[in-house]
Amino acid sequence: MPSYSPNTIARARPAVIDDRQLAQLRGVANAVPNSLATEAECEWLLSAVPALLSELAARRAWMDGNALGIDLTNIIPLPGVR
Repeated sequence: MPSYSPNTIARARPAVIDDRQLAQLRGVANAVPNSLATEAECEWLLSAVPALLSELAARRAWMDGNALGIDLTNIIPLPGVR
């Protein structure tokens, strides 16, 4: 039997976030400031944040090199992302 340690076990990752789930997550995020989200919804939102931020960073990187002629004045590159 193989031995396992925190260094050899892959971390759990959320599944791909489709448009329906994105809309639901947005609803939860908008409910949080008014204390209308449940604890389970908040945990779900937090578990999706790494995947959402990775997608956002990749999209910004792509736009930085491919969005010629598009007004990008409202996009501010984050330090250390490039």
